[in-house]
Order: sequence, then structure tokens, then C-alpha cells
Amino acid sequence: MDLADLALALIARLSEKHYKLLADRYRLKDPSDTPLETMEAIAGNRGYILSGGRIDYERTARTVLDEFRSGTLGQVTLEYPSSDQH
Repeated sequence: MDLADLALALIARLSEKHYKLLADRYRLKDPSDTPLETMEAIAGNRGYILSGGRIDYERTARTVLDEFRSGTLGQVTLEYPSSDQH
């Protein structure tokens, strides 16, 4: 799987239940952004811009994934108990 795609999936998942962690860590303002817009905002806030003003998606993806794995974003779980009680 491509790193940028994986990071987008992580951003989408975190945005559902843990947006404040993303917003605090990466100085984000708009919780209604799409995962791609959120990733672009993270890149802009971190200065991950290539020549010609292009977003460095790979560097941004590596940063988000590394900070998630290291716990820098906080203690987060991506799995939640099922609402079905059997």
C-alpha cells in the first residue's frame, strides 16, 4: 500500500473520533476538511512543500504515520467495541 494512501486512511479514521489530537498536533482549524485537505494542511503547517509549491505528500505521510506509531499523537486505538451485544 502506498504511504500516502495509508496516511490518508489513518487521517480519515482519526478525524472520526480523535480530531482534537490531529488539530492540536498539527495546528488544524477546520474539522470538516476531507482527509486530503487535512493532509495538505498538515504539509503546509509543517513546511513540507516542494519546488513549485507542490505538497510533499510522501514526507507528510511518513510524519503522520511515524508520529502515530510512536505515540506522539497520543494514546489512540483504531478499534472500538462492537455495539452488538450477544
